[in-house]
Amino acid sequence: MLRPWSFDIQIDTADRSVPLYMQVANTIQAIIDRGGLRPGDALPGSREMAEHLDVSRKTVVSAISYLLRKGSIVNKPRIGMFVAEPPVIPDSSAEPAPRTLLTIDDGLPDTTIVPFAELSRAYRQLFNRAARWQMLGYTQPYGHQRFREAVAKMLNLSRSLTVSPDNICITRGSQMALYLISHALLQPGDTIIMENPGYPRAYDTFLQAGLKIIPVDVDEHGIIVDDIEQIMRHTCINAIYLTPRHQFPTTVTLSARRRQQLVRLVRMYQFYVVEDDYGCEFHFSGPLLSPLYTQLPPDYAIYIGSFSKLLAPAIRIGMMAASEAAIRKVGELRSLIDMQGDNSMEQAILDLIEQGALRRHLKESTKLYVRKKNHLCKLLATLGDKVRFCNPTGGLAVWVTLPQLRITAGDLTARLAKNYVAAPVFTLPTGEVGIRIGYASLSYTDIEKLVSILGTTV
Repeated sequence: MLRPWSFDIQIDTADRSVPLYMQVANTIQAIIDRGGLRPGDALPGSREMAEHLDVSRKTVVSAISYLLRKGSIVNKPRIGMFVAEPPVIPDSSAEPAPRTLLTIDDGLPDTTIVPFAELSRAYRQLFNRAARWQMLGYTQPYGHQRFREAVAKMLNLSRSLTVSPDNICITRGSQMALYLISHALLQPGDTIIMENPGYPRAYDTFLQAGLKIIPVDVDEHGIIVDDIEQIMRHTCINAIYLTPRHQFPTTVTLSARRRQQLVRLVRMYQFYVVEDDYGCEFHFSGPLLSPLYTQLPPDYAIYIGSFSKLLAPAIRIGMMAASEAAIRKVGELRSLIDMQGDNSMEQAILDLIEQGALRRHLKESTKLYVRKKNHLCKLLATLGDKVRFCNPTGGLAVWVTLPQLRITAGDLTARLAKNYVAAPVFTLPTGEVGIRIGYASLSYTDIEKLVSILGTTV
C-alpha cells in the first residue's frame, strides 16, 4: 500500500486558542481541500503522524476521530485511514429510480443463516489433511462411501426408512435424481403419472426423456387415487411421480386412505413410485408421517431428497434411495455424465453431520421459519375473504388462493408485475388460481409489503 513519503503538517503547539487536535484536523482538511490528498489516498498511521508532529498519539487519534465523524476520511479495518470519496449529489431533474422487484420463490431457505463458517472450516480441514489426495481422486459414482453411510443412517433414524449404503446414490440435487430415473429406469415411450398442478421442473425432465405424461388432479387430500385406478384399467403405467408430504404447489398432504389405496395399486400393477420428499426436514406441528417409501414394495419404491432446502440452493447435494438393482442402473448412467459428483462438498457436509452443526442449524432455522410463517399467515388473515389459505404444518411455503378473483394465471402474473412482484402462480383443476409463497427467504419487511400488495391486487 502506498502512503505519503512525507506528510507536511505544521502546527503551532504554543497556540492555545485552538485545541491541538483541532489544529491537526484542520490542517489535514486543508490539504484535502486543495488536492494535496485525493480521494482514496492513504494517511500515515497515527503513531507515525504523532512522531512527525511531536505530539501525543492521543492528540492524533482525536483529530482522526473528528475527521471520521465529519466524513472527510474513512476507516478500512485492518488496512488504515483513507481520504473519503466525495458524496454524489443526485440530479433532481433525473427520472426517479425504478422500484425494486420483490421476487417470491417457491420455497427456498434463508441463505443468510447458513452455517458458512462451519462449512468453510470443514473445507479447509479437508484440504489440510495428510490424505487429501484421496479426497481429490475418483470415487464411486454412487457418492462417497462414508457420506452414503451417514445418509442411510439419517434416513433410517429420522425418516423411518430401512436402507443400507448400497440403497443410496448421492446426486447433484433432486433434479439430477429425476434425470437419472427418467433415463436409467424408464425408457422413451413409457408412461408416467404426475400431480395436477405439479412440479414444473419434473414435468420438463420427463418430457425431455421422451416419457408420456398423464396429469391427475389434486384436491385437499392430495392426488385423486380413484382417477389413477381408472387410468390403470386401460393404460400401462410405468411410474408415478408424487410429492405426498407437502404437495407441490398446494402443500396438501396425501391422506392415509389414499396412501393405502396407492400401495394396493402398486402391488397389483407393479409400477415405480417416485416420492419427492422435498422440505421434509421442516416439520412444525401435528403427527409426523413416515415417507410413502416405507409402505411400498422395495422393488418399486424410489425416494429422493436434497440438502438444498436445509442449507442453500447453491449446495447441490441430493440423495436417492431405491433397491440395489435400481441404484446399480442409476450409477452406471451417472458414471457416464458425472464421474463422482461433488466429493469435497459431500465430505464437508459429512463433517457438519458428525460435528452436530447440521442438527443445530436445523433446530435454529426451524424456529426462525415458524416465526416467519406465522407472521405471514397472521397478515394474510387480515385480508379476510379475499384470500384462502392454510397455516401449513411444515415446509417452506404457504399456498394462497384468491376465491373472489376470476382471473387467469397469466393475468394474475401481469397484475403482480405491475406492482413489482414476481411470484409462482398456478391454476387448479377447478380453474381457480393460486400463489405459492416461499416465505423462508423473505424478510419480515418483504412479507408485509407482499401482503399489502395482495390486498390491493385482489
